[in-house]
Amino acid sequence: MDMLSRRIFLQGMAATGGLAAISSSTALPAHAVNTGGYKALVGIFLKGGLDYGDIVMPTDQAQYDMLRGVREDMFASYNGANTPSRALGDLLGLNIANSADLGGRRFGLVPEMSGLHGLFNAGEAAIVGGVGPLIEPTTRQSYDDRSVALPKKLFSHNDQQSTWMALGTEGQRIGWGGRFADIITAASPSTPSIYQNITVGSTDVFLSGQTSRPFAISGGNTPTPEVVSSRGLLGGGDQGDATRAAIREALLRRDFESASVLERDLAMLSAQGVQDNESFAEIRNAAADSLTTEFPNTSLGRQLRTVAETIAIRDSLLVNRQIFYATKGGFDTHRNQSNNLPNLAQEISDAFAAFRNAMVEIGQWGNVAVFTFSDFGRTLNGNGNGTDHGWGGHHFVAGGAVQGGRVYGALAEPDIESEFYTGRRGRLIPSVSVEQFGATLGGWFGLNGSELATVFPNLQNFSQSDLGFLGGATT
Repeated sequence: MDMLSRRIFLQGMAATGGLAAISSSTALPAHAVNTGGYKALVGIFLKGGLDYGDIVMPTDQAQYDMLRGVREDMFASYNGANTPSRALGDLLGLNIANSADLGGRRFGLVPEMSGLHGLFNAGEAAIVGGVGPLIEPTTRQSYDDRSVALPKKLFSHNDQQSTWMALGTEGQRIGWGGRFADIITAASPSTPSIYQNITVGSTDVFLSGQTSRPFAISGGNTPTPEVVSSRGLLGGGDQGDATRAAIREALLRRDFESASVLERDLAMLSAQGVQDNESFAEIRNAAADSLTTEFPNTSLGRQLRTVAETIAIRDSLLVNRQIFYATKGGFDTHRNQSNNLPNLAQEISDAFAAFRNAMVEIGQWGNVAVFTFSDFGRTLNGNGNGTDHGWGGHHFVAGGAVQGGRVYGALAEPDIESEFYTGRRGRLIPSVSVEQFGATLGGWFGLNGSELATVFPNLQNFSQSDLGFLGGATT
């Protein structure tokens, strides 16, 4: 073990020294989780609510005409001189291996998603259709007469973001990504967990656990806080350097004297945080430019490049399980959808494709699962050139272990009068729950059935806990 790795190991021991006492009093399951080899989950949260109907579209004439009839104004806003095409002949056809499960219906992706289209047809990406928050299986009839338990505050941005990430409305403090990390940490308490949960986007609840906390990094290679690392804030020269050194020394103090326990704890956390960031930056800088794959210079492209660079230094970080969280906003497309969503769709697709290439470059594509999730889907019927808040939606999962080229769940026909939608506004009723979606990811990540049941308490209400879109052994 080199000096830097030893330093991180000792820091990890210090940071997790109190976990044994804490975990013994929590509801964490026995340590049966499989942590062999290396695996990473990469969640991309699409904030605002992804309109699945303008991403995955029917390509057989009858179904296409049905969707165009429901969204007449929106289709009219496309196909102009300055907007992308939604013409049937321009959609990118998907070679769906289980098309018989869809009644032989055909589907394609919009033209901006050539990267994801290529991954799907190569068997490296899958679509999970009709997924959303559920407590128990729900139909249009049971929704209308309220004979089933329903998630609270449906169609609300903040509450449904929280429900997707933490299985409850706004105010939840523990996300299911964080719960995964809790279980991994409890199984290996002597292994450093500092760099196990990493956010390259927002500091949302998804990665927060009972004992684990997210480590935030950005595209830069310098440690935080910026007042210590940036010469631009306090100026250059000897005086600025001396001031930064004094601030750093103050932040690193662990012998802070105060009658307040809170103040002493904050001082300890500050010192640990500076050390953790400096250690990460030191490792990352040592491996600078080792990744040759080019990423698009977009928000999501930069975030996924940071994820890829972090996976590339996994051995130096002493981790064999990591959960990453990226975010992209702009999906609340009440208006101007034909001007805004195509660019967002291309950003998602291009970032997926670049990330895949980077993982192939470092030999880790088979050990990574990348997935999208969002507040909710949008209404099937539009409101002009836009859509409103919906419920269920379709999402992508990609990776070398993904059983790709297939659709899991359901792609409902675009008939708002059918049983697949609520009676008002054409909101898709989920056929797959968030908990089934998360449990499938968690099972591949190494959690067993009893551990998944503690993370997803409503999983028992569904006949299928593993949707089957992940498989294959860790290499």
